[in-house]
Amino acid sequence: MLANFFINEPDPSLIINGVYDPSLVTLSILTAIFAAYFSLHVIDLANNTHFKSYRKLANITAALVLAGGVWSMHFIAMLAFSLCTTIEYDPTLTFVSFIPALLACTIAFSCLKTYSSHPRIINLILSSLLFGAGVGTMHYSGMAAMQLSPLLRYDPIWFGASIVVAVLLSFISLYARFHLPAHFKKLTPVHNRIICALILGLAVAGMHYMGMAATRFIATSPIINEQTNQSHLTFIAISVSFATLLLTAVVVIINGMIRYRMLLGKKSAEESRLDAILSTAIDGIVTINIKGTILSFNKAAETIFGWQDNEVIGQNVKILMADDIANQHDAFLKNTTNHEVKRVIGVNRDVWAKHKNGHQFPIRLGIGEVKQLQTETLFVGFITDLTEQKALQQSLIEKERQYRTLMNNMPGVVFRCLLDEHWSMLFISPSVYELTGYRAEEFTEQRITFAELIVKEDEAAISLAIDQAVASTNQYSIEYRIRHRNGNIIWVLDQASIVTGSKNDARWVDGVLVDITKRYEYEQSLKQAKYEAEVAAQAKQSFMANMSHEIRTPMNAIIGFSDILIDSPLNKDQQKQIITVNNAARSLLHLLNDILDSAKLEKGKLEIQNVHFNLQELLDNIVSTFWLDAKRKDLKLNLKIADNVNPFYFGDDTRLRQVLTNLIGNAIKFTERGHVTLSVTHNPNHPILFEVQDTGIGIEKDRLEAIFKPFEQADGTTTRRFGGTGLGTTISKQLVELMGGHIYAQSTLGQGSCFCFTVALEKGEKSQVQTISKNVFNLPTLKILVVDDIEQNIELLTIMLSQAGHQVRKANNGFEAIEIFNQHRFDIILMDIHMPKCDGISATASIRSLEQQKQLEQTPIIALTASVLQQDKLTAKQAGMNGFTTKPVDINQLNYEIARVLGLAISQLETADPINSKLRIDLAKGEKMWGSKEKHLKEVALFLAQHQNSMQTLAAIKLNDKHHAHILHNLKGLAGNLALNNLSYLITQAEKQRDITSYTQCILKCQQEWQQLADELSHLHIAFKENKLQKVTVSNAEFIHQLTLLLSQAKRAELDDTLLSYIEKITPEQHKNAILSICEQFNEFEFDNAKIELNALLTTLNN
Repeated sequence: MLANFFINEPDPSLIINGVYDPSLVTLSILTAIFAAYFSLHVIDLANNTHFKSYRKLANITAALVLAGGVWSMHFIAMLAFSLCTTIEYDPTLTFVSFIPALLACTIAFSCLKTYSSHPRIINLILSSLLFGAGVGTMHYSGMAAMQLSPLLRYDPIWFGASIVVAVLLSFISLYARFHLPAHFKKLTPVHNRIICALILGLAVAGMHYMGMAATRFIATSPIINEQTNQSHLTFIAISVSFATLLLTAVVVIINGMIRYRMLLGKKSAEESRLDAILSTAIDGIVTINIKGTILSFNKAAETIFGWQDNEVIGQNVKILMADDIANQHDAFLKNTTNHEVKRVIGVNRDVWAKHKNGHQFPIRLGIGEVKQLQTETLFVGFITDLTEQKALQQSLIEKERQYRTLMNNMPGVVFRCLLDEHWSMLFISPSVYELTGYRAEEFTEQRITFAELIVKEDEAAISLAIDQAVASTNQYSIEYRIRHRNGNIIWVLDQASIVTGSKNDARWVDGVLVDITKRYEYEQSLKQAKYEAEVAAQAKQSFMANMSHEIRTPMNAIIGFSDILIDSPLNKDQQKQIITVNNAARSLLHLLNDILDSAKLEKGKLEIQNVHFNLQELLDNIVSTFWLDAKRKDLKLNLKIADNVNPFYFGDDTRLRQVLTNLIGNAIKFTERGHVTLSVTHNPNHPILFEVQDTGIGIEKDRLEAIFKPFEQADGTTTRRFGGTGLGTTISKQLVELMGGHIYAQSTLGQGSCFCFTVALEKGEKSQVQTISKNVFNLPTLKILVVDDIEQNIELLTIMLSQAGHQVRKANNGFEAIEIFNQHRFDIILMDIHMPKCDGISATASIRSLEQQKQLEQTPIIALTASVLQQDKLTAKQAGMNGFTTKPVDINQLNYEIARVLGLAISQLETADPINSKLRIDLAKGEKMWGSKEKHLKEVALFLAQHQNSMQTLAAIKLNDKHHAHILHNLKGLAGNLALNNLSYLITQAEKQRDITSYTQCILKCQQEWQQLADELSHLHIAFKENKLQKVTVSNAEFIHQLTLLLSQAKRAELDDTLLSYIEKITPEQHKNAILSICEQFNEFEFDNAKIELNALLTTLNN
């Protein structure tokens, strides 16, 4: 198929060549340029209208014009080509060849979408390809319409070149149309259109003549001169003329329609705009003729005069004028050439007008003259209602009078001055005389400048403040000194704002000057007092820190070594004495902590540390702590927790424990008989309410507020009778308020007191509750370096840590610690902060530096100090320490801190399961709590006997029975107080069960443990009797002497377990029951009953 279209190497002898007529060639090119120009012109005309339909029509018309031009150019060019053979054209193909050009031009223009913006390059390329393809298709289809004897073939290279030329020149033309004005700013739209038309016309002509260059006319036989027939020329000429005339007519018609619609639209828009202006103008506009007849009356005029337009149009304008003006108006208009009329044209005048209701009001009137050809002159009046403006002016005059009176009488000095170096006063109130000794006119007349009064040392600060205010166009406020006329120095407060002009240039300063001399002197005295108070507070803080460090350092040795001695084998007297020392030291430490807490709270240095905690367990623990103290005074200690109180909360359990410990301790201390009750309730949308109620001595109403003050008690005798510092309630109040709560007290003298406080605790999560404090665990064997400058502290820590199986190295200061660390590796370092030569902070920094140099992993370092200041903790952390613990050293606390910094989880530690512990009865703990092993075992036996029925009852009670919960709660508390570890744990587990099966299993285990306790207790009693109750025989006089000693102890309300045990050994058989009853009274702290029975027994013995 391509062989019938292309030919590569034809026989030169068979090729027929033709010639061109230059004039027709020129005409063909001009036709193409003409068509391109008019198509662009049609599109530009359409773009200047806002009619979308015309734009679409213009798009089609432009495509038709350009396609017709291409088609016409082709056949004119073919007319210019002469070939020595007869050429005829197929009419159908000739006219069909117009269609490709039309379609290509239409689609190409549509791809450009809009001709007022800049199309993308891809749109230009696509349009160029379509146009080039369309022109090429039109050309070669037109060539196919030729009917001649030679064969018609094309050279492929020239064929392709013709298409490329058409596409390339089309792209250049379109690019120039949209982008050339950006490069040549002075290029007009007409010039741009001509350039684009030239390039586009040349693209069409270039494609045609390169296509003709690609054409090969191949003779089928030796050339024989033929008579050429020119009849087809007539057809072509007629076709071209018709097409040209048709296109020209279409363009003219479209252009005329568009211009007509444009002018019509423009005129309509102008009329609408004028009507809108007249209707929406805020000024009244009235048009009259030379006779004064009203021709138009806008909406604003209706509002101003009260007339409707249909009521006044056709009436004389005099109805709108005041009577004195209306009488002269007609004569005034008749002679429009006189000077009076010309003087008012174009000038605003304030005159009086008449409203429809008859009242007169002020207006501003401006008159314009409209001269029209061949018709009468019109006058237009522009009217502004001045009623509100006149009222505003009057109001301003009145306010100005008020403001001037106000400024003249206000205490400060009001001023306006120029922003120059002299502070040139434009205005200043008369009160400046009292401030400076100079009168106002002396400043405004420049006889004295304000700048001359300013103290030289303050000028720089004033200039800086004003410069900053000018830069930010803002206000400024500054205090400085001026010199009074009498020589005194006056302090003034200058508050002013910078007033700027239209170009933001500073023009003047408006402000006020106030005499603050007395205030300044008062402030100076306050600053001095503040400085002195801060110095005193700093001295107090330093004293507290030093006292804490100096007291805690020996206290560490006393408590630590006494703890070690308590666990060592001692006889009973020694054991009692060392417990007394330990308790006294801890009491002193408690007092020290109270004083430090009070100081911290006053300084705001004490922080709340919120954690998730078990509230019920916390309350049980606190009540258990005081249970023995209450029992010794024969008091009932009750705990009541409302059903709606959640078991877990989020808050500071340590501070809550401290508050409750203070309040319950006070309640027990000040109550001789009756009960102490801790109640906890929680109403929805309210904080939790804690109430500690007692039946003690009570407090007078006028002293209730005083008890919350530092070192205050109910009266002066309270301290002597009951002891204490008076800080407990003060610290409690400060802690409660720190936790966001409120504390108060209610009391009746002689009947008791009730201390109440609220704390806003958030609901906690059981999974977040820290349980480490409930586990007895052993750390793995560690290599520990202990650094301290106090030998007793090192010895104490060495003993404690060595007993736990750790390897301990010692250093007396920071230098020794660095040297030892450089030679050995340790699992953890305990570092004292305050040491001579090289303190712990410097030593830690050096150790961290060594680790970095040697690329070693960081060794955890725990700060060990007697200081309790928050600043020391912060300094230790910044130095690179990982933990912090205070002296006196609590080995459990130290173990927890070591476990924390080492990252040891509870599962990694060797924990002691309370169920597997052999200490079913913790005798050591019981002896500490009850004072003697005998008393402890006796209470255990009493507990097992009295509550046997309760244990049996539990198995029959339903799971959700409230009575069941009450029994479990009581048994758990009693078991804990009696050091029955396994039983307390099992009862706690039973409380937590929520299904009947698990609950039954727990109760069964509790019953088994109950029986095992009874068995173990019987064995302990047998061993005790064998070892402790061996019979000793003494004389009757010795027996009476010992009873007399016991009587003296009863009178002093003292309990000596050693003396009681000795009397039991030496008691004759006939007095055994009497002695057992007396011992029972002592164990129950019934000293009065013991005295009665002792006196009776002594009477019997003496008789």
